[in-house]
Amino acid sequence: MLFGVFDHLHPGHEYFLREAAGQCQKLIVVVTHDTLVRELKDHSPKQSARERMRGVKESMPEAKVVMGDKHLGSWEILKKYKPDIVFLGYDQENIVSELKKMKIQYEFINAHHPKKFKSSLLNKK
Repeated sequence: MLFGVFDHLHPGHEYFLREAAGQCQKLIVVVTHDTLVRELKDHSPKQSARERMRGVKESMPEAKVVMGDKHLGSWEILKKYKPDIVFLGYDQENIVSELKKMKIQYEFINAHHPKKFKSSLLNKK
């Protein structure tokens, strides 16, 4: 399993998805709910959650793409799917403590040119 906003899918997102998919038999991609994007990033996504889910599915058709929790910290998605491992992006350290509490294995995926392909930088252009 992996989590992400995936607003305007870019090569950094695609790298993250490919790297995680290459390390498991079945990948579940959790797309952040619109309300949580606002809460986590202090701005609304440029694309709706449905559009972002569609973009991920087009890029990674073999993955199961699901909507994330509506409420921060509920972790219903983890309870529902009980993943063997959660793949984290280089900037997702804030999830680690919860994964440890839930005894869920995790692994960080190295960044793919983070100074070039980071959503906050690309959105400024």
